[in-house]
Amino acid sequence: PNLKQDYTYKLKIVNSKLGKEITSETKLANNPSLSNLSQMGKIKVANSNGSSLTHTFSIQPSLNSGRVKLYFIFNYTEHYTDTNITPIQKHVRISLGEQKTTSNDGGEILSFSLEGKDFFDALKGNIPVTVPNLKSRSISNGMLEIIVAGTALSTYITVNEPSTSVNQNKPEFTNLTNGLGVFSSRTTKLLYTPSLAFSLTNPTIENSFGFDTDGQVNYDDNTLKALLTLGLEFCNPRNNNPSLPFAPPAPRCEDIVTNWSSINPE
Repeated sequence: PNLKQDYTYKLKIVNSKLGKEITSETKLANNPSLSNLSQMGKIKVANSNGSSLTHTFSIQPSLNSGRVKLYFIFNYTEHYTDTNITPIQKHVRISLGEQKTTSNDGGEILSFSLEGKDFFDALKGNIPVTVPNLKSRSISNGMLEIIVAGTALSTYITVNEPSTSVNQNKPEFTNLTNGLGVFSSRTTKLLYTPSLAFSLTNPTIENSFGFDTDGQVNYDDNTLKALLTLGLEFCNPRNNNPSLPFAPPAPRCEDIVTNWSSINPE
């Protein structure tokens, strides 16, 4: 169904055998947002000498949100020497943790950190140095995946967390009448920086997957330099090579859109 965020949803289960009616109701966890979109514009997790930095994302939960789980998604595409093999879009999903909200009214800011060392370690640990017929890997835009639990679901999770005290007795939590369980909601949202040039020509692919294929990736130059020197066969996606603060240690990325030459002149 097309769920509406400002509605209250009611549940009714009739057990005719026992002659019981089980009821509950819930509001939906509304869509979260990034408090400042510029945080997705130039992701910085390395400085000019290659040392790791921390990049902070400020997430603003909306109404009826009990807790937020955040992932950073590193997108890339593998290209192959065998032209019969279609390039494959892949990603590495990195957890940035989970936090509870202090109010279900929305509006508060939750800060999540992408640590440079953890970021590069995750790429080296999840992307093989080489695969059969690998020619190069092109870097796509980084994305955020925000998962929000409704207030009742968050309370249920809290009640069922492992006890840290000697007393192991746990209270039972339910928001069902005549039953035990939880009736709540969960919302998942993807955030990324779309490429204007690519979106104007074909918004469907970018809006669906968040893959940036015009070379203007949302990492700053120093982070890009660190990515190119990981030994994972990443190619250089920048439009203007001399703008980089270093001699590119990787070849230029090959054509991955039909109008590549007009968007990214050599």
